[in-house]
Amino acid sequence: MRIRRIIASIIDGFILLILLAAMLSIIPLNSKIRDGYAKMDEIEAKAESYNKLTTAERDEINEISYDIEHEFVKYYLIISGILIVYFIFIPKIKKDQTLGQKIMKVRLVNDSSITWNIYIIRALLNSGLSLMIFCPLLLYILNRVWYSRATSILIMAQLIYWVVSFVMLLVSKETIHDKITKTRIIEVKR
Repeated sequence: MRIRRIIASIIDGFILLILLAAMLSIIPLNSKIRDGYAKMDEIEAKAESYNKLTTAERDEINEISYDIEHEFVKYYLIISGILIVYFIFIPKIKKDQTLGQKIMKVRLVNDSSITWNIYIIRALLNSGLSLMIFCPLLLYILNRVWYSRATSILIMAQLIYWVVSFVMLLVSKETIHDKITKTRIIEVKR
């Protein structure tokens, strides 16, 4: 059962990667983003590596990176929309299953009916949706230095969450979001 759940998550990940690649082919990165990355590469090339950059060069790269993040806001919104549809609307419509879960013949259950709130909480915790929502918000609240620190902490917290949930799944068949939402994944009869 655990293996089916893990494989379902991997399938969901591949499907999302395909959707995101399709999104980027339809909405390519704008010139400000491409120019920003080119400028950062140019600065690093002059120094031969990131470790050899001067403080002024590192500050310039951080400033460019912060400007690039402003340009990425529309992509965060689009990715958030894809995650919301994939992890909230599709399971609600398709008998409590993502496409990966449907393929692997497992589904989400709890003791009563699964509400929208359960899907929202699970998506915020497990899919990275919280990063796609909070990072752009922080961009408009915090300055460059604090934004960089805050997003680093958020990303690290999400990675730790995924690792802990995966270990919990291996040990006890439940993840953190299963415990919080009082749900479980079961095998669907063939």
